[in-house]
Amino acid sequence: MTTTKTMKEQILKYIKLSPNMLYYDLVKIFGLSIEDLLELLDINNYKIDKFNNLRFYDNSGNRIYKEYSIGSWYKYEYDNNGNVIKEEHSNGFWYKLKYDDNGNEIYYEQSNGFWKKWEYDINGKQIYFENSDGEWTKWEYDKYGNEIYSEDSNGNKKTY
Repeated sequence: MTTTKTMKEQILKYIKLSPNMLYYDLVKIFGLSIEDLLELLDINNYKIDKFNNLRFYDNSGNRIYKEYSIGSWYKYEYDNNGNVIKEEHSNGFWYKLKYDDNGNEIYYEQSNGFWKKWEYDINGKQIYFENSDGEWTKWEYDKYGNEIYSEDSNGNKKTY
């Protein structure tokens, strides 16, 4: 008969050896319900939806992990302001984000090499956008924050 402590040690060993092992795989291996497994691992901040998809949350309420019962997962990382700075998928795809001090997204990068970046003026208005496909747009504003000019990489120019 396996004690709870021994089972927990075995489960933790599986997780250490296969860090991307799904919790639902552990349920099958150890013959536990998902709720019993999470209780055994002292994981309390989770939700299971009506489709048996599992979500874990950090102490700030940010979703840090999502696992689908069909076998895929997503992991999330956040900065100190609660902004997503990385999302990773079980298929190997990921993206990363960066923000300025005002919480505006200033950089986005994907695992396939695609990227986007933004610039803002002191009032938080977007003044420039560019991506790895060579597309760009720039904007100008009057002293009241109204857009007065825009231009893009396709040669479109607008004056308001």
